Amino acid sequence: MCMNAYFRRMSSGAIHKLLKAPEWVPRVIFTECDKTTLDIDKSWHIIHYLLCGSAQTTDELISETILGGRPLSTDDLGCGPARYFEPLKVALLADELAPIDTEQLMRHYSVEKLSRAGIYAKLSDTAEDRSYISCNFDSLKSFYMTAAYNREGIITVII
Repeated sequence: MCMNAYFRRMSSGAIHKLLKAPEWVPRVIFTECDKTTLDIDKSWHIIHYLLCGSAQTTDELISETILGGRPLSTDDLGCGPARYFEPLKVALLADELAPIDTEQLMRHYSVEKLSRAGIYAKLSDTAEDRSYISCNFDSLKSFYMTAAYNREGIITVII
């Protein structure tokens, strides 16, 4: 089973339309990739762990970046329903991500700790794997910053 995390920036109005017609959620999420979409592949669980020190959600706001949000529907798309963040929540999450740089994030990277925590993706301590995580984190951070700047909401799904 391959669990990848996908994100899409959308206006608040578009998200509210989806709440009224959740059958459109898969089509909206999996339409053509453009600058409003992000796929962080299997790195999602590692990045979540590096951000908050847990494989599960925590009480810290930063924990919601990948595993948070309100369900768009009750349909399980693979690893639960698609979820969404209103623009105000996106701005709060972007503020949480802003001071974290890649070097700071990667100080917590330990294959042994990730394994013990039951993190989904299995990586090694190679430069290639470290780069994979770093690049996906940078993309995720930039994605949230852009959404906050544009006052957009975000839809996220792990499938």
